[in-house]
Amino acid sequence: MNEHDSACTISVPQDMSESISIRVGRTVAELLVQHEPVSFYSVAERSAVSRSTLYRREDLRRLVCRAREGKLGAAGSDDAASEIARLELENAGLRRELEEVRRERMLLQRGWQARRQRQEHALRRLHRHASRAA
Repeated sequence: MNEHDSACTISVPQDMSESISIRVGRTVAELLVQHEPVSFYSVAERSAVSRSTLYRREDLRRLVCRAREGKLGAAGSDDAASEIARLELENAGLRRELEEVRRERMLLQRGWQARRQRQEHALRRLHRHASRAA
């Protein structure tokens, strides 16, 4: 095993650890935003992280305990993973709202175009009728 292989082996758990922190933070934020109870069981189930990992890692245990005790608000915290998760949830909600507005705008534009086409068709018929009468 050369130096490069050992460096790769060491960096993988750090990446995985970061991913677990983000997933747990995102899950805690979702539960808080949805006003659902936060427990080790609910966080483990939703984040696909074992309860033993939540208990074993001090940062994750502290995050779940603080949220469970109501010391961590959905509006923000000093925990970076939770704040990122909260912002991502807010961003997702805003994206959904934007998509709804775009859909409504498209429907309105189609309605206006159809109405305009009907008016133009009626004007053409009126002009034809007026030219025949003259």
